[in-house]
Amino acid sequence: FCGEGNIIATALYNYDYPFIRYNTNDSGTVVIDNCKCGIQGQIIKRITGRQTDFLNINGVRIGGPVLTTIWADIDVLQYQFDQTGVDKLSISIVKGNTYSNIDEERLRNRIYSHFGKIELNIQYTKHILPRDGNKYKFIIKSFTS
Repeated sequence: FCGEGNIIATALYNYDYPFIRYNTNDSGTVVIDNCKCGIQGQIIKRITGRQTDFLNINGVRIGGPVLTTIWADIDVLQYQFDQTGVDKLSISIVKGNTYSNIDEERLRNRIYSHFGKIELNIQYTKHILPRDGNKYKFIIKSFTS
C-alpha cells in the first residue's frame, strides 16, 4: 500500500502484550523508499494528523494546522470546532480583550472560504472544558459521516 491513510501498527516483540493491528488514530503517507539502513520498503513519509483532528464538511477535508491559521489576527483565548452535521459547524469561543464584531465577520468569511456556504453557529462562553474528563481538543465531532 502506498498513499495516505490510517496508521495501523503491529508489534510482536513484546511477548507479554503484543500489539496486533493497533489503530493509532493517526493519518499518514506511506511511500516505497530506501531506509537509512539501505533496505527498500514501505516507509511512513509523514504524519498528516490525528483522525479526529480533521473536519470533513461539504466534502472538504481540513486538518488542525490549517484551522489554526484562521485565528491569526483574531483575539481569542480558546476555541473549539464541533462538526455537528454534513454541512454544519459549531464554534465555541472564549473572547480575548479586543475581540469584536469585525473579528466574528472575519471568522465567518474565512470559514466560508474554506468550506463554502455552510450552517455556522458561533457561541461565546467563559470556559471550554474537556469532554468526559479527557484532555481538551480543539476539534471534536458530534456528527460522523
